[in-house]
Amino acid sequence: MRMTVTIAVTLIAALTAGCASLIVHCSEPPEGELHPKYVYSGTQVSAEEIRRTTDYMNSPRYGYDAFDPLWPFAWFLLVVDFPLTLAADTLFLPYDAYMVTIGGRDRYGVIEDK
Repeated sequence: MRMTVTIAVTLIAALTAGCASLIVHCSEPPEGELHPKYVYSGTQVSAEEIRRTTDYMNSPRYGYDAFDPLWPFAWFLLVVDFPLTLAADTLFLPYDAYMVTIGGRDRYGVIEDK
């Protein structure tokens, strides 16, 4: 049993490794929204999602939705993914610094007029 739990946790951690960082760097934001795209942006998004999930689980609305039993599991995955996202953002740091300084893009990935 203990080995099964260890394998499951390791597999979940490997599958979600740096997930927020990859999503932020590889996707476009929804129409009309800007999300930070460079310099630890995945870590920022991951921390915001942990805060939102914690706020929802502590709100009076919690417990009235069919998906509410899944929120603690989602919170756990976000917390496990946070250090992995931090590591992935550190690996992306040279690219992010280049894009913000020499690449002529602002923090949101928009090309600045010169």
